[in-house]
Amino acid sequence: MHKLRVLWYLLVDALRRPLRTRADVEAWQKRRLRRFARRVLAKSAYYRPYVRGGEVDLSTVPVMTKDLYVEHFTSINTAGIDRDQAMQVALSAETSRDFSTSLKGMTVGLSTGTSGKRSLFVVSPRDRAQWAAHVVRRILLPHLRVPMRIAFFLRANSGLYESVRSMLFRFTYFDLTRPFAELLADAEKLQPQVLAAPPSILGRLIHEQRNGAVHLRPTVVVSFAEVLHDDIRHAIVDTYGVEPVNIYQCTEGFIGMTCAHGTMHLQEDVMHIEPEWVDSTHFRPVVTDFTRDAVPIVRYRMTDVLEVRATPCPCGSPMIAVERIVGRDDDVLLFRNERGEDVAVFPDVLSRMIARCTDDYTSYRIRQTSWTQVVLQVHCPEAVRHDVERAMSQAIIETCRTQGINSIAVTVEPYFDEPITVKDRRIQRLVHDSFHFPAQQ
Repeated sequence: MHKLRVLWYLLVDALRRPLRTRADVEAWQKRRLRRFARRVLAKSAYYRPYVRGGEVDLSTVPVMTKDLYVEHFTSINTAGIDRDQAMQVALSAETSRDFSTSLKGMTVGLSTGTSGKRSLFVVSPRDRAQWAAHVVRRILLPHLRVPMRIAFFLRANSGLYESVRSMLFRFTYFDLTRPFAELLADAEKLQPQVLAAPPSILGRLIHEQRNGAVHLRPTVVVSFAEVLHDDIRHAIVDTYGVEPVNIYQCTEGFIGMTCAHGTMHLQEDVMHIEPEWVDSTHFRPVVTDFTRDAVPIVRYRMTDVLEVRATPCPCGSPMIAVERIVGRDDDVLLFRNERGEDVAVFPDVLSRMIARCTDDYTSYRIRQTSWTQVVLQVHCPEAVRHDVERAMSQAIIETCRTQGINSIAVTVEPYFDEPITVKDRRIQRLVHDSFHFPAQQ
């Protein structure tokens, strides 16, 4: 039955008239929102009061956050699932590493995201089928080789990801809690055509390939779950000879992916996205996902900061184009300039400055620990360590100085390897007390 559902959604997606203009996008979303209100929100105890005459005015619905989502999970979901019971099922799966368990026919999982705070991931069979059809049509079919061997590296598996398994697609889950040497051996044996992993894992696979520990030849590389930095993207191209498909996928839905021109487009044909502007070029997306019926995602504020593309994408898509995913709110460093004003230093600006001054490193971390203190950790060859650390420290200071921030001290500390199950965050603000993110414009 599941495969028939996937085929049905593939057919519906293929026959749907393409959205060629912003007017098309807005008209489509208006129809989907009306249907979503009648078929899903009216069944949710939390959202039912906002449905009037079979419709919902999103401006009347409160913005949702992760904390509120977890707190009100029992009344938000439409399947009568108790939050504590679902959390217990998800935690048990994490312990046993058996991710096939379901609750009332729903796939249940634990999500931590880059914040480290746990949340629930619950999807219905319909949700799974729509997600699988979306992935197959937009990522796999354009590169179809029969059968396709897919290597999927992630901390935890899910019935959602298993949804793409079929006669055409051999899906193999690589559990990141296992020793990495075992994963390399299994990947070498599988020889996947599709290599899907977070950027930090792709970087490690490339490092091992360059050292001769593994020899992979994927024709499709999919990056997800972390920010894809330019150095990792270039390494993917240099090593595998393909441009990576960058996916913006999280618990809250399949939010965006790159087109053939490498531009990230937000998937406005399956969700409504309100930009919550940080400044004139950066925003947080507030998402309403029309494809979710078990646990509605409505006006959910993401903590990611995105930079809007300044010029239209050559692909012609009318959907919001993103220059890059900058990172989470607390990946943005905040300092005070000479006039006492709070000034944001975006991680992409800092990483590009570093890339211009040196590339003699494997990885690095930058942590802001106070208004005036930054800690730098660099993984690089010992022969060039002094020069690399000095160049990076100067890049941090110069980046701040160009924005009127002149009282920054950089402390260098030894680099250490995080467990591969921990999501990579190169640049992060660790201080939150008394900080005020610049006002929205």
